[in-house]
Amino acid sequence: MTEIQANTVVEPVTALPVLPEADPVRSFRPIETLQVECLIIGGGPAGLSAAIELGQRGVKPCWWTTSTGWVASWSCRPIASLARSTLVMPAHAALNIATRLAGDVSQYESVSTWLNSTVVAVYTDHKVGIVRDGHEYVLIEPQVLLVATVRAKSH
Repeated sequence: MTEIQANTVVEPVTALPVLPEADPVRSFRPIETLQVECLIIGGGPAGLSAAIELGQRGVKPCWWTTSTGWVASWSCRPIASLARSTLVMPAHAALNIATRLAGDVSQYESVSTWLNSTVVAVYTDHKVGIVRDGHEYVLIEPQVLLVATVRAKSH
């Protein structure tokens, strides 16, 4: 844009400008979509307990915690997430509970654990967008979505 000054001549354009050559658009890889019975978002006591209960019943949830995110725990490990959410008890007690619950979850083959994953969107078509390990985008299509996250404290 150019500011019009006194004595500026303005004329209509009679042809399109010539654009520089550009590389062809790269094609995107297909987005992996996984279908699961239940998707649990959150690795605190509620998420771990839900994963244990569903694992006992053979339901195939996909469960994880995350280091950053929108509706997810704030930890790379379930133990840290649980210890942070149970600050009313001594740290060693919270760590013992977290270790026990994480161990209980790991015994169920039907429960898949995704660490270092961030929920970035929950879409109207009931799919959930996740960035896994900081670079891989995956869509999860759960029959049931269980959000078991800790509410962030405002400062």
